[in-house]
Amino acid sequence: MLAPILGTDGRAIGVLDQFAEVTNETIAERRVRTIVRIGEGSASAGSLHDVWTQILRALNENTHDVPFAMLYSVKNGDSQEFSSRTSETPSQSAGNTAEKYCWLEGVVGIDETNPATVESFRLVVGEGFGGYCLEAWSRRVAVLIEGSAMPPGLVQLIPGRTPYTRAIVW
Repeated sequence: MLAPILGTDGRAIGVLDQFAEVTNETIAERRVRTIVRIGEGSASAGSLHDVWTQILRALNENTHDVPFAMLYSVKNGDSQEFSSRTSETPSQSAGNTAEKYCWLEGVVGIDETNPATVESFRLVVGEGFGGYCLEAWSRRVAVLIEGSAMPPGLVQLIPGRTPYTRAIVW
């Protein structure tokens, strides 16, 4: 709102422009809008593939809060999906057909050819990034990775950008 600044003679000598800080409100509105888009898109999805597509679309629209993301689904190693995406059989790679694997569904903000975006990996306790994903998936919580625990491929994920020091697996 503009308000005149009057001199001693009553003439305008300036203008005061008052404003309100709304950065936090803007950030909150943007994040809520993303969550609503994910919810609406997922509700109207006809298949699991459509759900991933809707999530990726919503995240792509909010690169301020999600500069990059890699979306993985969790599947059993003995599923049809496993045998169609790899030349190994579950017994060759794991010896346990109930092992869980993560499969890349899509990315946001980075190219799928980036070395950090592996097509699939095993969920094994203490085994690098897969261990963090297993913890997040089995406990149903977000897991923060930071400092020396960051997988090397994630630290310099996007060439030319400041190295990342933290990542959230959820």
